[in-house]
Amino acid sequence: MAVPGWSYCSCGGLSKGLTALEFRDEATNDLLELLEKMNIRVAEEYKGFGDVASGVRVFVEQLKSKSGNFDEYVQQIDVIEKQYDNLISRNIKILNMSSILDINARLIRL
Repeated sequence: MAVPGWSYCSCGGLSKGLTALEFRDEATNDLLELLEKMNIRVAEEYKGFGDVASGVRVFVEQLKSKSGNFDEYVQQIDVIEKQYDNLISRNIKILNMSSILDINARLIRL
């Protein structure tokens, strides 16, 4: 079967050329299949990363909401510490006054 515009020789040049083209075509198909497999594998790996990133995002949002409550607790602790400091200073004043009263009571007994 003759193809118009193609040259033929008795040495089988056309068949060798076709064999070379078939080999290149087969190699190209193999490369495309390999590329497709690699693409699928990378997509699966990145899907896992996407799931992890989504989980981290949810975790960070939960931490933010909890940190808002944490700030509120820190403010409450600051108020309690101030009240504690006031009570300690008043207690010291009361102890000083009771010491003075005790000394005065002993002086009166003498």
